[in-house]
Amino acid sequence: MNLIIGTGAVGTILAAFLSKARHKVQCCVREVELADYEAARSMKVERVTGGPPMEFPSPPLVVKPQLDGVEYVFICVKYPDLAAVMDQLPEKLPEGVTLVACMNGIGAAHQLRQRFPDTPVAQMTIMFNARLYEPLHVRITTRPEVHINTDDKTLLQLFDNSGMMAHRAEDESVAWGRLLISLQNAVCTITHSGFKAVYTNRDLNHVLLASVDEAVAVLEHASIRFRLPTFLPFPLARRLLHVGWLAWWWGRLRAGWTEESYPSMVADIDRGNLTEIDQLNGEIVRIGREQGVPTPVNSRIVELVHAMEGKPGGSYKTPSDLREIIDKALAGAGAK
Repeated sequence: MNLIIGTGAVGTILAAFLSKARHKVQCCVREVELADYEAARSMKVERVTGGPPMEFPSPPLVVKPQLDGVEYVFICVKYPDLAAVMDQLPEKLPEGVTLVACMNGIGAAHQLRQRFPDTPVAQMTIMFNARLYEPLHVRITTRPEVHINTDDKTLLQLFDNSGMMAHRAEDESVAWGRLLISLQNAVCTITHSGFKAVYTNRDLNHVLLASVDEAVAVLEHASIRFRLPTFLPFPLARRLLHVGWLAWWWGRLRAGWTEESYPSMVADIDRGNLTEIDQLNGEIVRIGREQGVPTPVNSRIVELVHAMEGKPGGSYKTPSDLREIIDKALAGAGAK
């Protein structure tokens, strides 16, 4: 049995592909959401590539984690909800249970290992993007692919014959590489843009380059190894990024981006929710502070996203306004 905690876009996608691979799935949802999930007639995943959607019977639902007979617990909540999830779990988990952290960044797996030192914890780096329409109804907007930092062959083969590509990650370097790619999420969010705009709009591309270059400088100063999950060496990837339309073309080819692909952080702001900005750009700011390396670009981006949280519809910036804000932050840091 596999337990999915947090059945938003990512959790529903994983539940559907596990179902397609003929594995039993149970989903843990919030009590306030239970009635809406129970009303869902089926679990459905639409694909931008066309063709009929993946559709399965609605999985069994619980409001508190039930671990009897469970082998893998996929934790798919937003990072701000992680502490509440850990509090719901027993202090000592049953033998045979493995926790799978499916959140952005690398902090969630570390917290789970600290809280449950006797339980195996695997880091799953989510490479796909998806849009949640309603409970158990999502649209996957990029290629279904995950990287899992584990030696557990059963876990690595769990998605076999489902259409989900699962790769083994030897260490956290791919998770750090994914974090670098995910810096685009905040740029999209602040301007309410999709991935295409981030690469083809000159102002947004300029901001993203400044954010990535600053982040790479911080990681290299801290001797943190990163590897882009695109399998391109960073110098070549940056060259593609500098020529925005090439990066967009590569994203369409490699990740399956479409005209409507955008990060879930955009939807978080639309709904007035908290975001994972502290686990993305904020992680770069934290390490920079520890290393004594200035991070004016990512610090300003974190401030801008936090200012939008809890305000449905947000107060979005135009691409030119955002570029001006970031250039001023860089100029101010250089003057110090």
